[in-house]
Amino acid sequence: MMSKKPNGDRPRFALRAKRGLSPSSRPFSRSRGFALPAAVFLITALAAVAGVLVNLTATSDASSMLTLQTARAQNAAASGLAWAARVALANGTCGTASFAPAVDGLRGFTINTGCTASTVTEGSNTYVVYSLTSTATAGAAATGDRASRTLVARVTSAP
Repeated sequence: MMSKKPNGDRPRFALRAKRGLSPSSRPFSRSRGFALPAAVFLITALAAVAGVLVNLTATSDASSMLTLQTARAQNAAASGLAWAARVALANGTCGTASFAPAVDGLRGFTINTGCTASTVTEGSNTYVVYSLTSTATAGAAATGDRASRTLVARVTSAP
């Protein structure tokens, strides 16, 4: 079908080829550039997830350290309680004391002990009951790394 136009000698198929489809009438032309916003969204979402994971890791590390310090505070308070019980039973007197242990694992703690004595008589037996308290503290409350434990016990000189 190579008919000629009355005004020129160009074939019809050449005009059709030249006219073709305009860019706006091509299929999927409105989806041009779709990949760029999707890529930006994906990168932003991945960056947000990475930020959350970093924050969770830092929080988990801080929580683990505080848990360890709390266990150390428990042990420091228990050792202060044992010391106060030994002094009360060995000397027959009690009072208050404050000290810092020089033992690995308990360094940095301050232990405060207190004691009150009560005389108890049961029948013909008289003995002393010592009410002991021990508080171990480390760290500063302002920085959020403070660990503190208080233990209470009663010991007696009864046979």
